[in-house]
Amino acid sequence: MLSIKDSLLSKTNQMWKFYLFNLCLVLSVALIYIGFYYIENTKFGVSLILFSLFVGLFGFVFSSLSIRCPNCRLRWMYWAVKTKNLNCWLSWLLNVKKCPKCNFE
Repeated sequence: MLSIKDSLLSKTNQMWKFYLFNLCLVLSVALIYIGFYYIENTKFGVSLILFSLFVGLFGFVFSSLSIRCPNCRLRWMYWAVKTKNLNCWLSWLLNVKKCPKCNFE
């Protein structure tokens, strides 16, 4: 098993995009929680929940479109989510040794 420092994402300087995805995911969950806490103040609570959904969606779409092979431009995160099992796409993405399309290392 590779360490994150040895992963293809790190070698291609794309780990920050994955970290941004994680940050957006955590921020989205936190904002939903806060939004439900303030749900009695309808406008603020609903606005916060909708904003949190936007943050989560932005993180996923950005990382799905921008984490890609520098050689063949295959979108690795999108490919992993689309083709791998629900339980192993993340593990595959963090441990991939070479591009599944062009064998870039």
